[in-house]
Amino acid sequence: MKKYIYALLVLVVAFVFLDPTPALAQSTTNSGTVPTSGGNRTVTWVEVDLNAGYEVRAMSAQDTFGRRSASITEFANAIPNRGEDTIVFPVNFFVTANFEIVGAVYSQGRVVSGVPQPYLNWGVGFTNANRMSLFSGRLSGNYIYGEHWDSPRLNYTTAFNAYPHLIRNGERLSIAPAPGMTESWMNGRVRRAFMGQRADGTFVVGVAEGTNISELQQIAAYFNLVTATNIDGGASAGIWRNGGLTVAPGRQLASVMVITGAGAEPTPPVEGLPFFDIQAGHWSIPAIRYVYGRDIMRGTSETAFAPNATLNRAMVATILHRLEDEYPIAFQQNFTDVASGRWYSYAVTWAYDADIVQGIGGGLFAPNASITREQLAAMMHRFADMRDYDLSVPAGVTVPAGTSAWAEEPMRWAVHNGFITSTTTGGNLSPRTAASRAETAHFIHQFSVRFG
Repeated sequence: MKKYIYALLVLVVAFVFLDPTPALAQSTTNSGTVPTSGGNRTVTWVEVDLNAGYEVRAMSAQDTFGRRSASITEFANAIPNRGEDTIVFPVNFFVTANFEIVGAVYSQGRVVSGVPQPYLNWGVGFTNANRMSLFSGRLSGNYIYGEHWDSPRLNYTTAFNAYPHLIRNGERLSIAPAPGMTESWMNGRVRRAFMGQRADGTFVVGVAEGTNISELQQIAAYFNLVTATNIDGGASAGIWRNGGLTVAPGRQLASVMVITGAGAEPTPPVEGLPFFDIQAGHWSIPAIRYVYGRDIMRGTSETAFAPNATLNRAMVATILHRLEDEYPIAFQQNFTDVASGRWYSYAVTWAYDADIVQGIGGGLFAPNASITREQLAAMMHRFADMRDYDLSVPAGVTVPAGTSAWAEEPMRWAVHNGFITSTTTGGNLSPRTAASRAETAHFIHQFSVRFG
């Protein structure tokens, strides 16, 4: 009898003190040679079972650090709520004459790149279940790059550009040069990085030395990947894993992809704001607090403000309508391209009736056209005039270079009052440049401070 009681006590203790939750499966790091048509290639790779409680994220230097590039270690140290097993590697790929294009554009349901490039339409996406797939052209009816990344119709929680695609559904793809690529680049043997997923969900990311694109495809097939893509080439290729560099990249990176053990729910970096793309110290925080807290401007999603994205003319009309406490008005079709039933219909009707907007001519309002800084100044100037605010400007205030003749008075007024400054516009007022969401928030905030 005592023997049975003892056994029962052991079971009770095991039940109370043992954690029934399975431990997170650790990734493994490997190195070896892989045969290709051009000879054996040295490959270093990491394998991780994405079925075992991992998250796939993306980060960009532009929005994480406020600059174009950072080291892979800087990215690793900046990961919010990093889990117990973490891998970081580059995903930026295309290079232009001016700067390396930010590749990480959408992560965990939020935009993480302020200026994605519109002509790159090849990418990789990960679903909620961490299943990797390739896409090109349009995605769910939306452009892959640009203002529609935060559409709730997207099937992916994380996505970014990556090309050339190597394997889809287990079949090797035909590879041809894309914009920004040349055949000499594809055929050159340099260090290249790839990533892919096996049918069982195992994710593989690796770096191959002295390899061309054709051989990289052979290496991906060697690892039995059913989906695979090149993710970088040359000096950017590298892997950071659990506190150290498995393969050190030879240069700074514009963006990275993160595979991490699911930790606590990530916390937005700025207290009081729900946005993950507004980092502490960003110049626009006071303005964004003001417009968001008063429901004057909202996020592009629940977790993104997209400070560097542009606004269209319909959005600004709507913002001013909110400033006027959404003054009720019956819809009138004053413009042929503004129909009833649209989210901006009443705002545009009100703005036209108040002589705040005048259209672009030919009976058109162009609701989807990006609003320029001088157009924003003109609309705010008319809004202030409607409210009988002081519009006087000292004679010595000059007109910013490049201002259209019709916008000279509003731009002088905006510059004089600090609504538009070289600090907020990156050093150049550029009146005909599209206004960003952060610049618009600043304009409205300072306008409200000036006029109450």
